[in-house]
Amino acid sequence: MSTDSSGIYQQDLLDSLASITVDVSTESRYRILSGHLPWSELADVANKYRSQKIDINNGAKLDLRLHLGIYIAKSMNGWTDREAEEMVRYHVGVRVLCGIASSTKTIDHTSIETFRNMIGPEGAAEINKIIVNSAMKHGFTGAKLCASDTTVQEVPIAYPTEVGHMKKIGEALLGIGKKLHSGLSKSAQEIFSRAKDIFTEIRLFTRGKKEKAKEKKKKLSIKMQKEVTALYELISTAISQLSSKSRKQYQEKIDLFGKMLKQIDQWIKTGIHPTGKIISTWHLTARAITRDKVAKATEFGRRWIVTRLQRGYAIGKQCIKIGAGSDALIAEEILANFVENTNGEIPKQFVFDRGEMGQ
Repeated sequence: MSTDSSGIYQQDLLDSLASITVDVSTESRYRILSGHLPWSELADVANKYRSQKIDINNGAKLDLRLHLGIYIAKSMNGWTDREAEEMVRYHVGVRVLCGIASSTKTIDHTSIETFRNMIGPEGAAEINKIIVNSAMKHGFTGAKLCASDTTVQEVPIAYPTEVGHMKKIGEALLGIGKKLHSGLSKSAQEIFSRAKDIFTEIRLFTRGKKEKAKEKKKKLSIKMQKEVTALYELISTAISQLSSKSRKQYQEKIDLFGKMLKQIDQWIKTGIHPTGKIISTWHLTARAITRDKVAKATEFGRRWIVTRLQRGYAIGKQCIKIGAGSDALIAEEILANFVENTNGEIPKQFVFDRGEMGQ
C-alpha cells in the first residue's frame, strides 16, 4: 500500500485556526435529525413547560435550538450532563444538530440540567412522541411492529421491613401528636418510647436466621405492633374530634398509616404479604415486584412499559397497573399507548414478553 502524506506538513506558527470547515456525512444521524425534526413543534412544547416555571418573555435570551439539540442527543446516547457539555464543544455532528456549526457558541452542564428539569417527565414524553411521529412521517420507522416489554424503575428507599415501617409510622404519629396539644404529646411520647425500645431490641438481639432468633423477633414484632397501633388509635381519636378544616390536613396520613398497620397485622398473623402491599410511607406507588432474576429476585419500585418500533425507535410510559403481574395482563394498556404515540396506527404484529406467564 502506498502512502498519502498530503496532511503531513509543518504548521506555520502565525497561521490562525480560529475557523475551519468540516464536512459532515449525509449519513450522520445528527445531520439527518437536524434536517428532519419539526423544530417549531419541539420549541412549542419546550416553551409550554418552561413558561410554567419562569417568565420566558423577560431576561436573558435562551438559545432554544441549542438546548433542544443537546437534550435530544443526550437522551439518544445516555450521556451525563458533563459529557453532553463536552460533546457540544467538540463533536461536529452534535453542533450541527444544535444549530451552532457555524459559531463558537457552547453550553455548560448546569444549563443542560436546568433545561431538563424545566421540561420534566411530561415534556419529555411529548417531545419523544413528536420525534417518533416525525420519524414515521419520513419513513425512518413505522407502526408495523409493536414489540413490548416491562422493566422496573427502582425507587431510592431502604429495604422495606415491617418493624422499619412501624418505626416510621410511630415517628410520624408522634410528630402529629406534638402539633395537636401538650397533653396528647406526653401520652404519645410514652407509647412511642416503648415502641422504640422494642425496635432497638429487635435490631440488636434478633440477628441471624436461626429458629430461636426468628421466634424472638416475631414475638417482639407483635409487641411493637400493639404499641404502634395504640399510638395510632390515640392520635386518630384526637384528630376525629377536630373541626373538618383542621382534620383535613391530617386525614390522608392517618388513612395511610391505618392501611399499612392492617397489612402488617396480616403478615404477622399469617406470614403472607397482602397483594399490593405498600412498601414506603412516602413513595406510595412503589411495590415489591418479583422478577425471578438470578441477581435480584425482587425489585422495589414501579413498572414501566418500553415498546420498540421498527429500526430501534422506542416509546415508554409508567404502567398504570401498580405492582407485578404478567405482561399479558397489560396487553390492552400496551396497545393503547402504542396507538396514542403513533397517531392512531394499529400494528400488524404485537410481541410481548411472556416470561412471567408461568406454566
